[in-house]
Amino acid sequence: MVGIAYILAFNRKPLLLTGTAAIVILSMIVRNIPFGYRNGLAVLHQIDESIEESAANLGANTLQVFKDIILPLLKSAFSVTIVYTFIKSMTTVSAAIFLVSPGTNIATTSILGLSEHGYWGQAAAMATILIGITILTTLLFETIGGKEKKLFDF
Repeated sequence: MVGIAYILAFNRKPLLLTGTAAIVILSMIVRNIPFGYRNGLAVLHQIDESIEESAANLGANTLQVFKDIILPLLKSAFSVTIVYTFIKSMTTVSAAIFLVSPGTNIATTSILGLSEHGYWGQAAAMATILIGITILTTLLFETIGGKEKKLFDF
């Protein structure tokens, strides 16, 4: 339903996005906003109010408290949300199948088409490539994140 709603909403000017990569990216971002919001809210609830009060007592204003205390604590939540959203967006079929134009092929719809026509080996190979791209990108995110927090540490 979301894919059809995006086609109806973005099929006329001034927001003519149907058939472009922008509509797929916009759909994936909007679709995953609730996860990011819940993840960030859970981290915010874990921050004790006394930390903010201590900073205020030491002379920090609201902007300094947010910049120096809250944002560093939220960094791990943001990074996990970005990685999760990327992986979920790479493997989604439901909205993407409606949003791509007939001449455009993306991995998930190609895998679906190959499997529907009985080309199981080619579909499996493409799925393996998709998994490899996802793993490599996740490792890249972990490398960029540095040694502070590794994504695969439990």
